Amino acid sequence: MDDIARQAHANFVAFNRWRAVNEDSAVLDAGGVFAAAGATDFPSSRSAVLHDLGGPVEAAIAGHEFLIAHGNTALIYAQVGGDDAVTAELTELGYVEYSQTPEMVCVAPLPAGDVTVRLSESLDDAREYAQVAATAFTELAIPEEETLHHLAKLDVLLKPDVVVALAEVDGRVMAGALVLLVGGHGYVGWVSTLSEGRGRGLGDAVTRRVTNEAFERGAATVTLEASPFGEAIYRRMGYRELYRYRMLIKL
Repeated sequence: MDDIARQAHANFVAFNRWRAVNEDSAVLDAGGVFAAAGATDFPSSRSAVLHDLGGPVEAAIAGHEFLIAHGNTALIYAQVGGDDAVTAELTELGYVEYSQTPEMVCVAPLPAGDVTVRLSESLDDAREYAQVAATAFTELAIPEEETLHHLAKLDVLLKPDVVVALAEVDGRVMAGALVLLVGGHGYVGWVSTLSEGRGRGLGDAVTRRVTNEAFERGAATVTLEASPFGEAIYRRMGYRELYRYRMLIKL
């Protein structure tokens, strides 16, 4: 596993830590695993990721035990091809594969797009972005109230380490994305476009903007975990796949 892949995973762990703090989650961050149990008993609020790719099975078990002690559902990430022993052990415990998601990297600024995009500057902007994300993510089987819970602390979206880009159609916010700046790198999250805004290049535009903002603010790399909706878009933009996560859930 090369250094860029390891850094991408470190960015992913850092993003999960940031989320947990903002959601006031109960946290386990020891023994090779980071696990966070949020207030709602739904897998996206109750997840664990190993500190390192190819980490020990014992770390995954510790994450499982922590999450189950706080509720009934759990989501644990395992690298496809690198954490196969973890996957086998969790399968024995009743986990099933929900999806596989590529972790992708961009190592240089991207050419500017044609769609006009602006950066969030107010709590109203942050509120509109949160609602767009909540609506869009229902198509990934995540309830609207769940995403709103993740993005409930709107003031956090206006802090210096976060950049939110918004794209509008006829004065209405139709798409948004954020990048978290951490440790000299950027991590893009919650890229979302309303269904009625698709086909206009809006998802590309907001992702491109936050990616370039991260580089302008000193990021050495920018990484993201792609959804099925976004994977092809990110590839066309210039992101490349490093590896895949297997999302293992227990209900």
